[in-house]
Amino acid sequence: DTKSRFLGRGGAGPRLSGGQDCTHCSAPASQHGCGRTPPVRHDDAVKMLAEEPDCTDEAVEALQRFSRAAPDARPDLGAAFYIRFKRYQRPSDLLRAYDALATAPDTAATRVNRALIEEALGHKPGAPDPVAQWTAARDAALRSRDAATAAKLIAPFPGVAQVHFEDHLFEMDLAAAELFAEALYRNTKDPLARDVVRAMRADRRGVAEFHVARGAQIASAPSEVTFGDAERLLSAAGNPLLLVARQRHAQVLTGGELAAPLSILDAIEPEARRRGYLHLLARIHSLRGYCLSFQGNFIDSLPPYQQALQQYDALHDYDGIAGTRSRIAGIRRKSGDIEGGAREALRALRDEFRVVDSKEHQNVNGEVSAVAVAIGSPHAAMHYADRIIGRYQARIKATNPSNTDGLGRLRNELAIGLRNRAIVAAELRDYARANADLNEAERLHAGKPIDPLIRHFIDITLYESRGRASALDPREAVASYNRALALAADDEFLTMRASLYAQRAEALLRMNRQNDAAADLQRAVRELETEERRLFEGRDRRSSKRLPPGYFARFQDTYLHLIRHYIDQRDVVQALMHAEYARGPETKKLLAQLRLRDRAQFASIRARLPENSTMLLYSVMDDRTYVWVVSATRTSVHRLKATAEDVERWTRALYRAGHRRRPEEFDDALFAPYAELIAPALRFVDTPRLVIVPDGAMHGLPFAALRNPDTRRYLVQNYVIETAPSATLYAYARVRDAMLAKSHSPSLLAIGNPAFDTTLPIIGEFPSLPHAALEAQQIAGFYRTKPLIGDAATVQAFLTGTANADIVHFAGHAVVNAAEPESSYLLMAPSPPHRGVLTADELLDGLRLDRTRLVVLSACRSAGGREGGNDGVAPLVRPILTAGVPAVIGSLWNVNDATTRELLVSFHRHYRQHKDAAVALREAQLSLIRKQSRGYNTGTAWAPFQVIGHASSPFAPPATETEKGEPP
Repeated sequence: DTKSRFLGRGGAGPRLSGGQDCTHCSAPASQHGCGRTPPVRHDDAVKMLAEEPDCTDEAVEALQRFSRAAPDARPDLGAAFYIRFKRYQRPSDLLRAYDALATAPDTAATRVNRALIEEALGHKPGAPDPVAQWTAARDAALRSRDAATAAKLIAPFPGVAQVHFEDHLFEMDLAAAELFAEALYRNTKDPLARDVVRAMRADRRGVAEFHVARGAQIASAPSEVTFGDAERLLSAAGNPLLLVARQRHAQVLTGGELAAPLSILDAIEPEARRRGYLHLLARIHSLRGYCLSFQGNFIDSLPPYQQALQQYDALHDYDGIAGTRSRIAGIRRKSGDIEGGAREALRALRDEFRVVDSKEHQNVNGEVSAVAVAIGSPHAAMHYADRIIGRYQARIKATNPSNTDGLGRLRNELAIGLRNRAIVAAELRDYARANADLNEAERLHAGKPIDPLIRHFIDITLYESRGRASALDPREAVASYNRALALAADDEFLTMRASLYAQRAEALLRMNRQNDAAADLQRAVRELETEERRLFEGRDRRSSKRLPPGYFARFQDTYLHLIRHYIDQRDVVQALMHAEYARGPETKKLLAQLRLRDRAQFASIRARLPENSTMLLYSVMDDRTYVWVVSATRTSVHRLKATAEDVERWTRALYRAGHRRRPEEFDDALFAPYAELIAPALRFVDTPRLVIVPDGAMHGLPFAALRNPDTRRYLVQNYVIETAPSATLYAYARVRDAMLAKSHSPSLLAIGNPAFDTTLPIIGEFPSLPHAALEAQQIAGFYRTKPLIGDAATVQAFLTGTANADIVHFAGHAVVNAAEPESSYLLMAPSPPHRGVLTADELLDGLRLDRTRLVVLSACRSAGGREGGNDGVAPLVRPILTAGVPAVIGSLWNVNDATTRELLVSFHRHYRQHKDAAVALREAQLSLIRKQSRGYNTGTAWAPFQVIGHASSPFAPPATETEKGEPP
């Protein structure tokens, strides 16, 4: 039943070590964590998992650690993910479970657990082939010459039957067409087919042209003009197949500007609705959803997809149901809702055994594979990629060789599947398989002319893949990269050339040719800088949004190798500057604009660092961390023992404890990152202010709360703390802050508890925030201004108000999507035509903050959402910094609106006293630390907020007696 939840029901539990069943696998868990010390032995983790539901996360994390070193632990890890799926209803855990068992030893426990997981995933081993079933039913229906019998035969395939009728109508004689149309109507009460046949009796010319156009569309040939001919003839004949032709025409046009297909769909929908053409309405809704999602408008694309899903569900069209669910899953995944994407993808998968259409089968399995890649489960991803290839290979084998159009379409779709599987193979570092898939994809395309540039690109890619596939023979790898580089000499291949140099450097390092490898790494960096300089030339400050997500995070290994190389050469400044170059689009753009290199750029940064400040700039690697300690008088670099895995573990523990508001667990997790990351650097610090430039997962650490295990003092009790995405951006913030005018009465824009639209499909159970409204009112009182509260807090009012504000303070709901940063948003009150969801993308376009010195985002995770990111600029912070604001205050995790009000009202009270933002926030945090109430003085309440950048007080110094006009 597609309406039922896909969670497993009843039955035996998974098999754990010792042959026992987990009898508590469905026991409810609080999801607040048990707060216990993580188990240090495998058996203890299994016991905790089986007997203590509240400790599920802790047990799973422990088993993950054990399984890395001991494959024998993987059956238990698979069981652990399955148990967590049952307890917490996280569908992504099913894919993690399947991934764990893919590399587990073949034991009885592995087989039992795999069977349970496959059942929950909806696998149907031995299920009849739906294509064969449909083919037999279709042929029998056409032979029957009886509408009732035909209707019964094709009843399980209403969507496929409808499309078959439309596509093959011209090939049918009139009697067969009437029979099929009547059978369709009896099943669905959709009269389209009957109406088409009725009109076709008088004139078949439009149907003939439609047949030609559809053939061209299947063959991926340009068909706009041909559909136009069909539309004119069908219109003249009064044939409602005209509506289908226009829907197919709109489908063809989706490769270009999307205003045209959307206008076509808007024009034909009323007539389709009036006539009761149910399948056509479903396709109209689905195509409209696709157009909107293609534009990146994920919010508005979901309702039409949901409408299509409801329509397909009413028609019992399982191809439509599964395909639409997979598209909804893709939108949720790309929007950062990985769990929602997994849920929809696995629901689609449960109907996959009934899916006939090969493209929908690819969509379903491809989306499950994409979710598996997103959650770090490449073995599960490969399984679903394999299913796609296997289905196409079977279809091609079963297709009559004389059906050249059908075979051409299947081979083209198979080539797409092979290219996608090659990506998954690369995730698994199976370069030989990736190379073989690319070669086969190229062979399948061989029958069609390929653009010379694309052919050239394919040739380069093949040599690159062969280089990767030669990982065990570095000499052979170097030879392949040499061939690829020779082909990639043109400027069109700048990015690829950079990648090839970096990969050749890896091979040279394995040959112990250190200097040659360093030279290649430098070449890679020069190619990247050339490309980035071209990207930024002539672009305004908002244009970087058009670059694909992760564009500037690509060649991290290249920079890390160079950092190590220059540290080994004792060139501290060059190593530091390469750490800067690795830090993301804002830093890249500033470096390109300033046209300063290496030591000149470093001198510029250092000149803007105040004498009372020391900068700690980090570079986190797999096996070590470097920290540069930079002050006005000296610079040094130090190697720390902390690894990327350590930092991720500390950050995850603190985020979890802070998010769940577990003070004891939070306090216990503060000591390790202080001792390993902060304390070694503080030995070289003799200033009262720290500027911390984190790296990787460090961006999620609450630096103010990190605690000295000896003195038990928080870092904020000894230092004023600012953070920055990069040293360059911090220097720019100091310059920008100095440029802004001060005032005796600076202006404030305060927004509190916007009355957002609770019916929006993306809205979860977000509560109203009465303390946020009070927060905005109290803060506005300090500045003698009126806040925007409730219905008044619209997007337009916000964007208009920011243009004249020295300070902006937003207190409300924020949602951060790490996977699609530009789709992160602030929730505002709706004001037609705007629905009140102000995305980061719109902020980038709409913000005018030429006079604004500080923006405070008093919202959950407003400075978070980039765990492990390279540039450290959170999705909602980036557009504000890009607009030229020197500093932002945001939070790292979900916060309580009552304690947040106390903290940030106190912050503004101190900020008004001519203190800069970092000093004012420190005073506010110290005031909460001194409170007796555990609800306020715990780090979970005050630690998530931190200053990003630098903002001095916006208040002009008090007027002197002379300035007041009084005698000296």
